[in-house]
Amino acid sequence: MNWLDLPNTVGKEVEDLGLRIGSVHHSESMYGQVIDFVSCAYSVPPDWAVRSCDAYSSIFVAVSEAGIQATLSFTAAKHGELDCERFYPQSILKAYREVLYAPYRVAAKGRFPSRLVTKLLGRVVWAMALQDGQRLAIANANKDFAPVYVRSGYLPIAGTTFCHPRRCKDHLVFLMPADASRRTWFSDLFQAVDNTLFVHDICNCCGYVLQSSRFDELQSIQLCDSKSATSDRKSSSSDSDA
Repeated sequence: MNWLDLPNTVGKEVEDLGLRIGSVHHSESMYGQVIDFVSCAYSVPPDWAVRSCDAYSSIFVAVSEAGIQATLSFTAAKHGELDCERFYPQSILKAYREVLYAPYRVAAKGRFPSRLVTKLLGRVVWAMALQDGQRLAIANANKDFAPVYVRSGYLPIAGTTFCHPRRCKDHLVFLMPADASRRTWFSDLFQAVDNTLFVHDICNCCGYVLQSSRFDELQSIQLCDSKSATSDRKSSSSDSDA
């Protein structure tokens, strides 16, 4: 395992919690400990936690004196197929593969509040992804976790619901560009890099428009296919005229 040299802001956040962040390669013995940790955190067999993309992904662990506290991995699309890639919009994959990454397999179990340590790992992943040239994150989550993703800054993509092959639950696809003009958990990281990617760039490139949506009581903005949005507006107009 290699200890990460983190940017100042994120590095201080990690240090203040008494943690260190390590990078684990799938060929190391430590990888087995990561898989066992995920297995224990979710009460699932170890085989469930293994991903084929682990061979070319970055696997991070937050470690304290008591051992592993959390883990989160990410795959740069330019290095290989993403987990669940077949369910992601092809227009996004085609246009942004060189700067696209996907976080996956988040797990936390230990003495730290799970939301605190997973948010911190999310910032670590974005910081490292930015250093690697990534400017767009794509992820999926079930409805129960959708509000958390939206609060962090992810934009849900309308019409992308799919049945997750391992969880057997409906998941929705989310995007987050390194757009410093938006208020997210990572805005400060985005401000420090060049060649940021704005939401309107994605809309113009891939034919999306922004529309209001709701997740439970949370008001949010979602990306919607422009053709579907036009059809919806015409339908709404017809209904109001009637």
